Amino acid sequence: MGIGLLAGSAAVLVIWLLLRKKRDAIRDWPSVDGRIVSSGLVRDDDKSSQYARVLYSYSVAGAPQTGSRIALAGGGERSARAAVDYYRPGNPVQVFYDPRKPSSSVLEREMSKNVLLLPFLAAVFALAGVIVLIR
Repeated sequence: MGIGLLAGSAAVLVIWLLLRKKRDAIRDWPSVDGRIVSSGLVRDDDKSSQYARVLYSYSVAGAPQTGSRIALAGGGERSARAAVDYYRPGNPVQVFYDPRKPSSSVLEREMSKNVLLLPFLAAVFALAGVIVLIR
């Protein structure tokens, strides 16, 4: 079980590092003007939580694109309800897109603060793993 906790810790840390690398790349993505097409709340399959679904349109080099990703990980800094209230249909938005793949885009460059907890979670798993192994 201790080895499993240590492996889990390593996996969480790797995920966090990959997300940070992608976030750093997104910070260099160019932006274009876009427009919110639709937004609404959607319930998870288990009906215990809901998330914001936001659809937006934009154009890169004359080619129309659509996107639905608010942020790299999570819904960004807003709660689902706040995101739907903020991203109202018809509103203009700044869209950040991957210049190598313009169909990949986000509305917010930063990750949710919840993602910042991943290194802490990795440390907890690692500590628990060490405790289990030395007992």
